[in-house]
Amino acid sequence: GGELIDVDLIKSEIDDLVFQDGITFSGGDPMCQADACYEIAKYAISRGLNIWCYTGYTFEQLLELGKKKKGIIDFLSVIDVLVDGKFMMEYRSLDAKYCGSTNQRLIDVKKSLACSKVCLWEDISSKNIISFKRNEHIYV
Repeated sequence: GGELIDVDLIKSEIDDLVFQDGITFSGGDPMCQADACYEIAKYAISRGLNIWCYTGYTFEQLLELGKKKKGIIDFLSVIDVLVDGKFMMEYRSLDAKYCGSTNQRLIDVKKSLACSKVCLWEDISSKNIISFKRNEHIYV
C-alpha cells in the first residue's frame, strides 16, 4: 500500500511541526528509499530536529549494502538513533524500550560510524544504557 508523495511536500509538513524535537523514519523499510529519506532527514536537521530510524536490517548489513548503494551510507550518516533488526515475535517484549523485540538494538549511529563498531545509544533521560539479549549474548 501507500502512495507516492513529493519530498518537497514532506519538507513543507516538517515546517508546520510544533513542539516536536525530532522525526522518525519507519514502516516500509526506509532504507529501500534511502536517497529520499536522506534528503528529508537533512532538511529536518536544518530545522533543528533529531532523526530516528527503524529498519529491519542490522547495522552491519546496512554497512555492507552501503558499499553498493551510497545513499544508504549518506542516510545513515544523518541518523541519530537507529533501531535495527526485524521484529521477531519470539523475542517480543513490552519491556523493550523503543523497540518491539529484544533482538533489536538502539544504535548511536554517529558514534558507531566514527569508531567503526556498534555503539549502543545511551538513553540520557533515564541515565541507563539500553541492554538486550540477542542470540544468547548480552549487549550493553
